[in-house]
Amino acid sequence: MIDLLLMFLVAVVALLVVGALLAPVETLGWWAGWFEHGAGLDEAVATVRSAIAEPPVGVQRFIVFLCGISSEGGDALPEEEAGWVALLQVRMPAAVVVDDVFPYSVRNTPLTGDRPFAGF
Repeated sequence: MIDLLLMFLVAVVALLVVGALLAPVETLGWWAGWFEHGAGLDEAVATVRSAIAEPPVGVQRFIVFLCGISSEGGDALPEEEAGWVALLQVRMPAAVVVDDVFPYSVRNTPLTGDRPFAGF
């Protein structure tokens, strides 16, 4: 019984170590150019660059809202965060609120998207 428990504990620790070693692969691969850009990333970069080059009239600042850990991707905010962002936009009319950034992926790929180790 103790041997089985020890073997299970070793297996769990080994899986955690493998997971920890694979965690930075997406970021390193992005910097090295191994992966394609995420869906819509080029368009998003172009939009931000044009907004910075020629900000809309009356805009005094840009606010980038980074979602919490309850988010699966940058395309949809959780209900409680969406209400807060809407209130922020009403309270700060001279600001542009960017709320479609997914801070947990350098390629802006959602957790349910096509990620390098999604099958693993």
